[in-house]
Order: sequence, then C-alpha cells, then structure tokens
Amino acid sequence: MGHTTKHVLKIPIGLKLVTVIAVLLLTSTLIVVLMATHLFTQDNTAFIQSANSDSANQIGQQVFDYVEFLSGEVLSFTEAQTKDEARFFERRDDVDAIAIWSSDTKLKNLASRKGFLLSEDETAILLKSSPKSWKGEISIQKISKGQKPYVALAIPMTLDANKKVGEVCVALVNETRFSKIFGKLGVVSSYLVDDTGNVIAHPDRSVSQSSANWRENEIVKSMLESTMNNGQLRFTDENKQSYLGAFRQVGIGGVGVISQVLEERAFESANRVRYRSLLITGIILFIALSVAYFFSVTITKPIRSLVDFTAMIAMGNFVIEAQKKIKTHDEVGDLARAFDAMALGLAEREKAMNVLSKTQGKDVANQLMNQDLANMGGTKKTVTVLFSDLRDFTKFSEGNTPEDVVEMLNEYFEVMVQTITRNKGTVNKFIGDAIMAMWGAPNSSGNDAVNATQTALEMRIELNKLNEKRIARGLSAIKIGIGVHCGAAIAGTIGATSRMEYTVIGDTVNLASRIESSTKSFGVDVLLSHEMFEQVKSAYVLELGGTAEVKGKSEPLRMYKLKGYVDKKGQQIFVETPYSVYNAQAGDKVKIAI
Repeated sequence: MGHTTKHVLKIPIGLKLVTVIAVLLLTSTLIVVLMATHLFTQDNTAFIQSANSDSANQIGQQVFDYVEFLSGEVLSFTEAQTKDEARFFERRDDVDAIAIWSSDTKLKNLASRKGFLLSEDETAILLKSSPKSWKGEISIQKISKGQKPYVALAIPMTLDANKKVGEVCVALVNETRFSKIFGKLGVVSSYLVDDTGNVIAHPDRSVSQSSANWRENEIVKSMLESTMNNGQLRFTDENKQSYLGAFRQVGIGGVGVISQVLEERAFESANRVRYRSLLITGIILFIALSVAYFFSVTITKPIRSLVDFTAMIAMGNFVIEAQKKIKTHDEVGDLARAFDAMALGLAEREKAMNVLSKTQGKDVANQLMNQDLANMGGTKKTVTVLFSDLRDFTKFSEGNTPEDVVEMLNEYFEVMVQTITRNKGTVNKFIGDAIMAMWGAPNSSGNDAVNATQTALEMRIELNKLNEKRIARGLSAIKIGIGVHCGAAIAGTIGATSRMEYTVIGDTVNLASRIESSTKSFGVDVLLSHEMFEQVKSAYVLELGGTAEVKGKSEPLRMYKLKGYVDKKGQQIFVETPYSVYNAQAGDKVKIAI
C-alpha cells in the first residue's frame, strides 16, 4: 500500500525578502501619502471654507449696498413733487414699476416703465405676502409676472399717529442686476434666497428664473433656522453630491447669501496629489522590488546550491567542494566553507560507521555511534547467544598452508555471517575459527529465539552447499558444531579507555559456549538448551539428545537436537545433511550424564 505524500507549500527566500521589502516600503509610503493627503485636505478644507465665507460676506455686502442704494433712489423718486418717470426708468433700467400702498386706502400712486402694467390686485397680493414691510422692515420677495421672474422690494415709508407704517413703496426689480452680482467665481458658486427659501438669484439663470424653493436644502435650512448671521457647513444635496458651504445673512430684506463648492472640485488638487504620490510610490516600489529581486538571487542561488549539495550528501557523495562553486565573500561563502568541513566530517563518520558495521554489526555500530563514550556501561537484557566452531580445525591448520587456512576461513565466514545477518542476528566476534552471534542486543526483534534457531538450521544447509563446492574443487569437507542458549546477560561496552568492545557477558554466554562444545560429545552439529526448547518447540522439530554435566554447572543440562521445522500446515519437515551427525568425541569440558 503506497504512502500518501503530504505536499507542503514552499515559499522561496527570495519571495519572502521581496515581500518584506514591498510591505515595509508600501506601508511606510502609504502612511506618508495618506497623512500628507489628509493634512493637505484639512488645509484645503479650511481654505475653501474661508473662501466660501469671504465670498458670502463680499456678495452679501454688495447685495446690502445695492438694496440700500436702490431703496434710497426709489424713495427719492416717490417723494419728489415733480416726477419725471421717463427719466427715472431710463436711468434705472433694473426697475420696471413702482407702486405706493396706503394702509387706509387702496393704491395711492403707480409708476411703470412704458408698456409695463402692474395691476392693483398684483400689488395687493405682493404687499400681503410681505408682512415685514408693515412692521418697519424692508422686505425682498421673489414674484413672477407672466413668465418673467421679478424681485419685489417693499420699503416702509411713513408712520401714522400711532407710529405705525402708513405707506409702503413697492418697487418691481427685474433679476438681471442680481444675477450679475451672483456670477460664478472660480470653483465657488453663490446664490441669494429669501426668508422663505425661494431662490432669488443664482449663477445658473435657469434656476433664478424658475420658481425654485430650496428650503429643505441642508445649508438653506441651517441658515433660516440659525440665530447667527453666518455659518459654515458640509452638506449633501438631493443628488447625493457633497459640498462645503458658508452662509451670510445680508441684514436687509430678510435675504441671505450662500456660497458653496462641490467637494470633489474642492479636493481635486488633493486627489491629484494623492494620485501622483501613489504613482510615484508604484514606480519606486517597482524599482525597489526589481533591485530586491536581483539582490535576493545572490543569496538564494548559493542557498539552492547548498540544498543540492545536501541531497548529494544524503546519497552518499561526500566530495562536494562547495567553496569552488560558491565564491561569495559574505556569510554564504562562510557557510560554503563550513559545509565542506561538515562533508569531510560526515565522510569520516561514514567511514567509521562502515568499519564498525563490518567489525561489530550494523545494530552495534549504530549503538556505539550514538552512545556517549564517557557514559558507556552495561545493561541487563534477555539475549539469545549462538556459538559455532569448526571441528578438527587444528588438524586442518597443520595440514595446510596459512594461505589455504585463511582462504577457507574467509569463504566459510562469508557464508555464515550472511546467514546470521539475514536472520536479524549480530556477529559479535570471531574467536579463531569460532563465531559468536547474538540476538536481543543491542536491540531485540521480538522473536530472537526463533531467529537464532532458524539461523542454526540454515547454517546446516549452507554448510552442505559450501562442502559441495569444496569437494568439487578437490578440497575436504568442513564440519561444524553449533550451540544455542537464551537467558539474561549483561550487554554493553567493556574494556579499557583505549580499547573497548560491545559484547554480552554472563552465565548465558558461558552456557552457550558449553553447549557448542557438547556437540562433539553428542556427535551432532546443533544443540539447543532446554530454555530454547521451551520457546521454539512449536515451530521446530526437536529431539532430546540427553543431559550432560558441563564445567561450571552443578546440575546437568538438558540438550536438544535440531532435526527440522514445522511448516504452515503443521507437518514436520526434517532437514539433515551428511554433516549433521558425526562420531562423538569425549570433551574435557562436557560429561554426558544420560
């Protein structure tokens, strides 16, 4: 069953570096731009509102002066004994008609431009809609005569015996003169409204000539309700457009001037500054990122090379020479030099590991490499120990040259070591022609007794194969004895500080050696102890060989012959060779009891 590989998103260092620089630069620049734009907007707002206020004051003063002067001229005309109407209307082209209304009589006098007619009813309606004029105040109202808009100027004239206004002079003024006053000035636009919200004059003639009433407009409403004669306001009209505005009560006729600027026009310069600042920021950011990217390559490229070198080391290639491939004069160059030193150290470690693996076994080598030499010691473990020894080796050595002896041993050991290793055992040492192997130290496979028994059985088979080859070459056959025992032992590194060895010691090891010696007395190639019999009897075919008294033990040992194994179907399979049984010999360390 395949393993599912978890893909982890990798973010290159170059991208991280560029991102950090981009974030820092962009953040700092945006903060500066936004703060500068905010301050510029505040200053611009203050400037626009000041301009609005100045415009409202200036135009309001013009309206006041115009109304006051016109009122004086109209009153002078009405009070004159001889009235030259033609000359007056010729001189005052902004006035179309004048009427005088008495509180106790009807229309007292009427003067108008030639061809212009103002009826008594129209004048009456006008005066009734201007109650302020009967209270002693000049009143300014917007009216329409036909399709043409007019401004009605109602001027109180005389007081009666009760100090009440006795007469009111009404001048019908066309809105042309007012519109001239309210021409558009730059981005600021101003207009005039009466005390009911009617637009009297506006830069847009279509508005001033209409019957527009802007009482619900925020700034108009604020002006009409304000107790102050001036004020400033940010407001939104019915079209959802935002304005900065200021108002000024003229102080005559109940009218007021409003000056306003469309906010997007007011902040147009601020928006241009923001746009240009962001554009410059983008250009600077692009340049900075480009520089950062090319700079990051000088870092990431050698780092990628080091990653490749690491992969080469993982595959066992320790000849890297990173210094020749990474020539930067910075910390990365230092890292390359350190990398070469590390590779050299790993090569030495690998070499030491190979030597240890060949001399001590892979598991023992790993144990030694990972162990602190200053704290080496022994640990009590349950182990299985196998001893094997060549029969008549002394006689063979005397009858053959040293080269033949070494060749024979090497060939024999090669086969037997492979068999031990294949069954998860560790060759602990070679004692002349003898082999000591162990299971359970330094690590247990969990089935050490079975593995050791299987090793003994396979050594019997492999020896038969080896002998067939030797006989085919005209050489003599080899016989061996194998003893296997399990039990407690001390496993650890022992020896002097200058020469140490990992091994197992104790009675279990001694008994395994005695059992191997007993094979001579029993005339068989493999013997297992009773402890081994109890652990493997269900998997192998065993036969009690007898008991024997061994040196160092007060009680006889029960030993079992290994005859074969039990297959998966439960059938006994016997494995015997011509070298499994031979003539028994007496031994000085073993005495057969039964």
